[in-house]
Amino acid sequence: MNSAFPLSFVVLAVAFGVTVVAQSDRAMKAPKEFSDLMKSNTKLVAVDGSGGQATGTIADALVAGSENFEIVYKDAGTLKDNFDKIVTWFEGHKEFGDAVEYARTARLASAEMQRFAADGVWMHGNAEETKKISLDVQRAQLTLATTCRNCHIAHRVVTITVPVGFEIR
Repeated sequence: MNSAFPLSFVVLAVAFGVTVVAQSDRAMKAPKEFSDLMKSNTKLVAVDGSGGQATGTIADALVAGSENFEIVYKDAGTLKDNFDKIVTWFEGHKEFGDAVEYARTARLASAEMQRFAADGVWMHGNAEETKKISLDVQRAQLTLATTCRNCHIAHRVVTITVPVGFEIR
């Protein structure tokens, strides 16, 4: 075996270790209430951890031909309420910079999803309008998912623990 391999492995391990330490110095463990809000959001829209499969209750409610706008309305309202709390939390923690703007955008997308779902309930039975409204809800959901992803890329740190933990930076 080449003697350079063990040395390169050690160099990579040290570099990785320094990176983890550098990130963890700036990161903080999320409070339980904050983590619970994020977990609730994940269950509703399957933004994170689903391997690209739409499995949240909102995604399930938008099956073509049998849209259930009542579920979307209720769950989008829960998301909006959750993001109200997340916005407030980030406003009190200015060290996270643009995270408050991400949270505000997510709150707006949730409110739009809820508004479109209300239209869907109202227009029930009109196939053409139902299709249009379903697309509007899906666009708002995509905005929400993209916003969450971008915020997680910028501000979420995975900690190497069992089970895996998350911090905010």
